[in-house]
Amino acid sequence: MKKLILNVALTAALASSSVWAVEGGDALSWSDYPYLVESNCTGTILAGRFVLLAGHCGAWESNPFPRAIKLSNGKSIMPSKRHAELYYEGTDDVALWELNDTIPTNKVIYLNASDAPVISDSVYLMGFGRDNGIADLHGGFNTVSNVVETNVMYVDSIVHSVEGDSGAPVLNANGEIIAVNAGSNTVEGSGEYAQSGSMISAPVVKNWILDTINGWHSETNFELVGQRTVELQSLHSQPTDLNELINSGTFTSGDVQVLGGSCVTDGVVDAFQRCTLDLSSNGQEGFVDLGNYKITVNPHVEPEPEPEPDGGNNNGGESGGGSMGLFGMILLGFLAAFRKKI
Repeated sequence: MKKLILNVALTAALASSSVWAVEGGDALSWSDYPYLVESNCTGTILAGRFVLLAGHCGAWESNPFPRAIKLSNGKSIMPSKRHAELYYEGTDDVALWELNDTIPTNKVIYLNASDAPVISDSVYLMGFGRDNGIADLHGGFNTVSNVVETNVMYVDSIVHSVEGDSGAPVLNANGEIIAVNAGSNTVEGSGEYAQSGSMISAPVVKNWILDTINGWHSETNFELVGQRTVELQSLHSQPTDLNELINSGTFTSGDVQVLGGSCVTDGVVDAFQRCTLDLSSNGQEGFVDLGNYKITVNPHVEPEPEPEPDGGNNNGGESGGGSMGLFGMILLGFLAAFRKKI
């Protein structure tokens, strides 16, 4: 009970602060970070069909669920389910939004559930802050100041999160996610901003992630002519051997072949461990079926439909579904005069 009260108090104090983009940080190009999504919060794509973000995202009337998730390619997608059990239990401010369709991304970042952050560690957070009313992607460094139960606190005198950064990934020196950002506040008398996040290494958090996802995590969509190595992370609740899928006869289809890799040679992979797949393709579309989603190699792009002909009518450039053309105006005038006459 003491732990629950402590975590709830810490989360409430930070998440309810009026100070929540990573202000004071560097502007980032979203196309370089396609695994990040924006939905009035910042989220990270995991296992093709999940988004990791803060638990309070989608919990309030002013911040409801479901709502569209914006992708780096300019498109949007709607989530189908929100997993926020730890948030409502008062344990940790984390959530996973689930989608029916696989999100296309040619780059991912991985979770580190083994190494807990320690005081004085340098961490990096990036998010879509809305300090100016527009969601802008920024990133910056903080320094770990404290570790309390399942939460890590990190501070800086300049770089801090603002509204829209809730759920932002907090990265270690290797670029791995070690925490999920919850919120920010000023430290009275210190001139520093303090952020707090739920640690991935906390047993309650990492077990919840595995039980919820229970699948592989990797990039989901890329071009390939020749050979390429793909890294997979197991987010299964139990040790998993990819060879069971590889030997099923349906693991690959189309123009893609498995040449080898540690996923093939090493056998069983434990939770949060990674292995590699060596793939080859001649440049045509192919699929690798990982069970929880498919990796699409050389995705086929449907051509843009040609505009429908206007039938030879020239209405001064106006479309038939918008403003009325000259012919229509004359016709309406004629009908009005005819009606008045009779």
